[in-house]
Amino acid sequence: MPDIKLPMIILYKVKERLLFLFYLIVLIFLSFLRVCLPLLVVFLLCLPFIKLKRLGPVLLLFLIVSVPYLAIGYIGGESRLYWFGLFNLRALSMLTLTMAFFSRINPFKALAFSKTLSWVLSLSYSQYISFTRNYRKFSLALKSRTIKKLLGKTLRSYIGSVFSFFVDFSEKRAKEIDQALESRGFHA
Repeated sequence: MPDIKLPMIILYKVKERLLFLFYLIVLIFLSFLRVCLPLLVVFLLCLPFIKLKRLGPVLLLFLIVSVPYLAIGYIGGESRLYWFGLFNLRALSMLTLTMAFFSRINPFKALAFSKTLSWVLSLSYSQYISFTRNYRKFSLALKSRTIKKLLGKTLRSYIGSVFSFFVDFSEKRAKEIDQALESRGFHA
């Protein structure tokens, strides 16, 4: 009698890879769409799978990028309202799809077919962890050392010093990673 568990084990091992391939196909499809309705459907379908508080900064970034383009078009006499809706809806649908996908699928298993991609993901993830940890340290340090909210020049000085730290930290980490890659025989 054949062992039924073997195909299930094989299916389990390739499930993440197949879903990752499907995710990439959908992402490419979304990038070519010129109609708002399918983008809206994808956005609404993915919305329950993500944390809404993470969308706030992204929405702000979308507005910072697209509102000036809309305003320049308005000043020039063109209506870019459809572009504004399509651009932001496409970006939001692709973002929510990505967030929903990676909230349900282990990216390390999905990229396990390629040693190089797994390695790049590991390096990126370690950078993300380092940045997150340092950001939390800055936030806790600010809370423990201030009585009231920072305003004006003090706030700008604090943001500048944090930004400067992260730029220096990024440069230092990049040099360390480059040296580690070169010592292992990878030459970029």
